[in-house]
Amino acid sequence: MNKGCEKLSILLEEQNWKEADQETARLVNNLDVRTIKELSIEKLEFIDGLWQQHSSNKFGFEAQRRVLNRAFVDSRVTPETCRNDYEPCRDNQDYQDCLAQRKKKFATYSGWFDANQWITDIDYSQYVINKPEGYLPLYGKMPVSLFQIHVLPEDKRLIPLLWQLLLYFRAWQV
Repeated sequence: MNKGCEKLSILLEEQNWKEADQETARLVNNLDVRTIKELSIEKLEFIDGLWQQHSSNKFGFEAQRRVLNRAFVDSRVTPETCRNDYEPCRDNQDYQDCLAQRKKKFATYSGWFDANQWITDIDYSQYVINKPEGYLPLYGKMPVSLFQIHVLPEDKRLIPLLWQLLLYFRAWQV
């Protein structure tokens, strides 16, 4: 067992989704942009394995990474090169590839965005297993807050916080 993950393992085994989500947030330093790259890949893989094991591969970082792939499957860009919302769009394809559209697509696939609005009630009930792939973990946050934009210090690109974690966990492959 990876050091420090015992509690998460027990919570997921008990299907205590809310507390498992909060424990995951604690384990990933509350998903802080300043500390993402300080996280151990081995620890992230262990945490992900626990989520996958206890959700039939529906939840966890890898599940969210698959959702990210689907959100960009018809795109000319990647999550790292996605047009920022303030950049002018030259044509309809540019509009489809802009950050706002890809965020909505990702959030819709994850079950976090429906009927043109972000969900405000997180379902942690026993029925959460019926939610779409990637619904959890939410890292103890409201879904919309996972898409706060942060500047990556090394190159000044803007990228949503959650995508930073998922791309750190598993690099984008073209």
